Amino acid sequence: MAGKAPEQSDERVDLNQLFRDFLARISESGYSRDDLNKCVEKIAKRSHVKRILAVDRNKDFHELLLKELKPHFSIPVETCTVEEVLAKPALMDDSLVLTSLYHLFAFQHTVPDPTRLVACNIEPGRAELDSIHDLKSGSLVLLVSGSQTMLNMATKLLAATRGEEVAVRSVLRSDEKELSYMLKHSDLIICDSSAESEVVPNAGKTKVIVFRLYASSTIDLIKERLDKWG
Repeated sequence: MAGKAPEQSDERVDLNQLFRDFLARISESGYSRDDLNKCVEKIAKRSHVKRILAVDRNKDFHELLLKELKPHFSIPVETCTVEEVLAKPALMDDSLVLTSLYHLFAFQHTVPDPTRLVACNIEPGRAELDSIHDLKSGSLVLLVSGSQTMLNMATKLLAATRGEEVAVRSVLRSDEKELSYMLKHSDLIICDSSAESEVVPNAGKTKVIVFRLYASSTIDLIKERLDKWG
């Protein structure tokens, strides 16, 4: 599973045309050149992004978000829930806000600076689904994660893919005894990045797929946004 940024058009819109359209809109709305200058000056004087703030309603996703994001960035990465950011919008100050489209609509109107907002899709990974399709009937798939919410979602997805043809067992990373037992009896193991260090060294010859919430394209988009607008 991986989150990716919404697809962008290959044709780049002319910046001057965008600006002309913008000037037309603000002038028709009654704003003056002085009003425009104040807005531009405010943007020019804003402080640099000090952190990446990943917003997700599922609190048990937060460890996974940090695990995936931190290795890619030199600035701090922090997490919060949608409810927390609605109650305290100041959390977004000096932050580049990262969230999924599932959560965006709940708080997008409170984001102080849309240039510092990255929304991505969370979609089923093709590699995982292809591997499930290729399994023989009666195979056992082991799902391992630090998030019970993630396990519930993945279990439903796999059940919808192969029904009762394939058995699915989900185990929390923290359940060491059960995890040790199931690693020895599974035909395919799918884990998230937070469980990778426990699963991969102990999987033996069993195939392991590590799924990620964020695709490389999303990581690249965050870096680009930081470079151009941070």
